[in-house]
Amino acid sequence: MVSVRNGTSDAYQQIHRVNPVQVDFRAGGSPDKIQHDRRRMLLHRLFENRLQIGEAAVEGILDVHVRECFRLLGTPTSEQDRKRRDFVECWPFAPHLLQLLEDQVLVATDAQETRDLIRILANLYKSRGEQSSVLTAADFRLEDDASGIGALLDSVANQQHRALRDKALRNLTSVTEAVPDHGTRVPHLQEIVGALWLRSIAVGNMAGAEPAILQVDLTQSRPIDDNAFQVELATVIENSFNIHQDGARLVFKEEENPQAKVMASARNDKLFTDGSDLAQLAKEVRYIIGGSEEVAKTSRVIALPRNWLNDPWTGC
Repeated sequence: MVSVRNGTSDAYQQIHRVNPVQVDFRAGGSPDKIQHDRRRMLLHRLFENRLQIGEAAVEGILDVHVRECFRLLGTPTSEQDRKRRDFVECWPFAPHLLQLLEDQVLVATDAQETRDLIRILANLYKSRGEQSSVLTAADFRLEDDASGIGALLDSVANQQHRALRDKALRNLTSVTEAVPDHGTRVPHLQEIVGALWLRSIAVGNMAGAEPAILQVDLTQSRPIDDNAFQVELATVIENSFNIHQDGARLVFKEEENPQAKVMASARNDKLFTDGSDLAQLAKEVRYIIGGSEEVAKTSRVIALPRNWLNDPWTGC
């Protein structure tokens, strides 16, 4: 018995020279059904009692998150029933988290697909399963060393992605230092930075996320006010120096954003504890006021010829 994944390879053609009995495991199955079976197998390997929890109970837990997801992402009404079934099927993980890990994170890293995916999801559930109604990209905390999630992702990532995690940690620190009351002004700071960091681990133009997707990641059993989230996100961006705007997406990059770094430094009161900022501001104010007075005095003693308005060159 031989199994092959690619029907165009030389090995496949060689085997078929002897007319074998062929069994196509994909026959009669649509891509959605194949994905459905894969996720059921994944949850079966992770949990012993997952199927013992009724769909009605799961739908009640997911109701707020699903409704906000449909609203923020503009999901058409014709697709909502199918997507709602996907949410129920993937719980306690959000389907957009599983898709992110399978299609972007594991592809961009040196992971061993299903084995490393199970390890990541298992550690995520152990550390955040009881605190979250549904696990999303926002549940990956950069500073959560106890669960080992960060170390596990580092072990399957390349040097570039390990450096990206270090940059994200520094940005997290810069926000906490620059915003004195960050616990009140940016209550979802760790979730925003963690979700954006995870979504920045990708290849090609898939890295990063739009603000609406980040808000979906943050939403649990209670909706998040749109205006409050925009203020939070703006505060994080203003005080971070590795977040870049790539079209409609925000993305963490290794290179620094010069404008963001200057603005973040200017807003950091801890960099000017000696009062040098006030001293420099006083010099600038004195220069502007003093310069204006000198110009005013000089303008009083300059007399232009009468015909200058009619012929300026004659005045010269």
